[in-house]
Amino acid sequence: MGSNHIGSLALAFVEGRLPSLEHERVELHLASCGICRAEVEDLRHLADALSAAPRALAALASRRAPNWPSVRSKIAAAPRMRDYRHDPGMRPAFGLALIVILAMASASLFVSPIQGSAFAASGPALAVIRTPAGLTGLTDAPGGATAAAAGSTATLVLGHDQTPAPIPTVRQP
Repeated sequence: MGSNHIGSLALAFVEGRLPSLEHERVELHLASCGICRAEVEDLRHLADALSAAPRALAALASRRAPNWPSVRSKIAAAPRMRDYRHDPGMRPAFGLALIVILAMASASLFVSPIQGSAFAASGPALAVIRTPAGLTGLTDAPGGATAAAAGSTATLVLGHDQTPAPIPTVRQP
């Protein structure tokens, strides 16, 4: 009984595993120490609950067991979902859908977008720098800072534009 409390002897006391001399010493201590008395009381409640647990579980299982046959019969009586994968009448419909999808996919490979249509303008814009001498470079930044810094009279044409626009000049400090 170190530090004026019974400590680890409390559980042995509740379970009745202490020798008689040690048991009497713990009882004397419990008469004067409220902290240890509360700990022993908590351990008694816990021990009682644990000893009653197997009976409570058995009662719970016996209450649920009679209901299982009725649950199983309701599950068995429930209508089954129809499986269309193995239905011979659906095979032509699946085949036709597959042919339509393949035809659309192959047609999209061979058809080019029409210039000036909404489809052509919806793609990403590539900036092409054109000078009087011809094509000088490509840039993905609409602003063409490389050609403008060189002082050329380049024009910027975006991939979906039809009219060239002058590149703004960039002055470096």
